[in-house]
Amino acid sequence: MKPSIYKDVVALAPVAYSYNRVILNGTGDPEDYEILDTNPAFSYLTGLPETGMSLKKVSRLLPGTAFSRQDWIEFCGRLALEGKGKQSERVVTMNGIDYQAIVFSPEVNHFVALFTEIPIRKTDGKKTPESIGQMPAQEGIPDRFRKLYHYQLMKGEKERHEIASVIHSEIGQSMTVMMIELGYLAEHLAEDPRASGEKIASLLEVNNKTIKKMQEISGGLRPGVLKDLGLASAIEWYCREWERSTGVNCRLSLADCDVSKEKGLAFFRILQESLDNVKAHSGASVVSIDLHCTDELVRMTIHDNGKGIPEDVLKSSEAMGLMSMRERAAMTGGSVRVAGDLGCKIDVEIPSG
Repeated sequence: MKPSIYKDVVALAPVAYSYNRVILNGTGDPEDYEILDTNPAFSYLTGLPETGMSLKKVSRLLPGTAFSRQDWIEFCGRLALEGKGKQSERVVTMNGIDYQAIVFSPEVNHFVALFTEIPIRKTDGKKTPESIGQMPAQEGIPDRFRKLYHYQLMKGEKERHEIASVIHSEIGQSMTVMMIELGYLAEHLAEDPRASGEKIASLLEVNNKTIKKMQEISGGLRPGVLKDLGLASAIEWYCREWERSTGVNCRLSLADCDVSKEKGLAFFRILQESLDNVKAHSGASVVSIDLHCTDELVRMTIHDNGKGIPEDVLKSSEAMGLMSMRERAAMTGGSVRVAGDLGCKIDVEIPSG
């Protein structure tokens, strides 16, 4: 098979691939490595561009990740120093996902790493099923909880895919632009100060947009504003962001209610689930969110002017989104009531504290 065909096969492979050269310190020990070649799957995994990497040291490209940790560098470096034909494997974690890494050395001081996502996690020595089909019926799990498990699993996979796509397409491209601009500055700063000043202004703009996108991703995963400023501020922040992205008007009436971290997160996740449903199914133009509290109870009402929900859907065991909201509330001693005749109205009540 011709080398060019090998290259085509690697490019199409779903397994993430990188070809690397070990960098040694003054005493001959591995201290870093340089990424020489990758395929699209590796770019998708890490968010790195496939081309145009002017700084190829992994400590500069992927700081703070499993790939720049000293134990990983030493593991790969020692294997590469042993020379052609050496191979080993190891589990690495990237973005909360476990990958089986196969590492081998095609020539001294070089190594190839292949990364395959592990579909089944292990917890306390036992395998955790990744799909309903893998959940043994004899475990006695009620059918509705099996369906809820599947719903939450698929929802998590969808969110993970969306986040990875944003990181790869938007943040990865921004970082590529910044690297190119920095390379220009390094070469021409002294020659043309005016042009360099324009480049710096452009870099600052790209950097600010990148930071904002990262804050949006981070906020969706675990809203820091919920911890720092409380439930009302977290709801307002999320609704304004959601309003901007969907065009649906949010009308807010929010009291400053003091709730525990666990209960605040339950309210926030129920709000996210509710607004996801509004966006996907209701056709609403306005949604009202009210948050009120007494000494005994905190209540959140979400009411949209959309087409509502038929009674048979409200009572159906297949309405996983509604079941998810009810289970979240129940875990904190609360409840959820849903009415679907005049738009959709969701009342969430959780004991104060």
